Amino acid sequence: MGHAFLSAVTEIPTYFPRLLDFWISLVGLASFIVLVWIFDLIGDHFAKGVFTAIYAVMPVLFFMNSFTAKQERSKCDLSNIGLTTLSVAALLIVLFDRIGFPAAAISVASILASLAPLWLFWLIAKRRWLLWFAVVPSTIAACLYLVTPITPTGVVMDYLLVPLPVLLYVCVAWALATKWFLVRAERWQSRRVLGPAMESLSMLFLFVPLIVLTMLAVNSSGFDDTWVGVSGVLVGIIFSNAISVPVRQFLLEIGNLSPNGQCEDE
Repeated sequence: MGHAFLSAVTEIPTYFPRLLDFWISLVGLASFIVLVWIFDLIGDHFAKGVFTAIYAVMPVLFFMNSFTAKQERSKCDLSNIGLTTLSVAALLIVLFDRIGFPAAAISVASILASLAPLWLFWLIAKRRWLLWFAVVPSTIAACLYLVTPITPTGVVMDYLLVPLPVLLYVCVAWALATKWFLVRAERWQSRRVLGPAMESLSMLFLFVPLIVLTMLAVNSSGFDDTWVGVSGVLVGIIFSNAISVPVRQFLLEIGNLSPNGQCEDE
């Protein structure tokens, strides 16, 4: 019996990788208990007990499944992750609202509402880091541009994430179109005309929105026209080669001109 107990104790560390779902569900349960019992989100005590008991079943099931699973590491359950994320986000929203930080509560709610379009964008842009490289600064610039008209003066940065959910849905549609051009550019890169044409359109879809949104964001932030022009020039210089090189190649191909051609006297 002592040998069996010692063997079980020595095997406990091997189960830790399998307990990931259990720990995630435990965080969700703790957040739910604080939300319901401490912040008194549900007034009826009987309802509190019932909902808490129902939620408590999930960590128990994940704990038991961790010791019966055959694989060394169990895959994370998406429903468990989603429920825990919702519970933690709800707790943060209520907490920030109770302590007098409504802007932080709104930001958490905006991030929560952005998870669905962000997941869709991740599915589209997976393993295509060029899309991520273009969309992140464009989204920041778009938030800076859109937050100004919908917030009172002086709290622009506090509500920076308010437009984020809508912008991410726009990014999903943008990513679909841009990925189509990128795939065609890869497939047709050996063709004289279609290759440079698709590459030119891809670069335009990728970086022209960033240049325009940067200028709009600087303009909406209260800077004068000089700074708006300077911002457009700076961003344009950074990405000008990415756009101009394939456009030049496309024009040379449709004009049947050699890129290295030299003038010769007769």
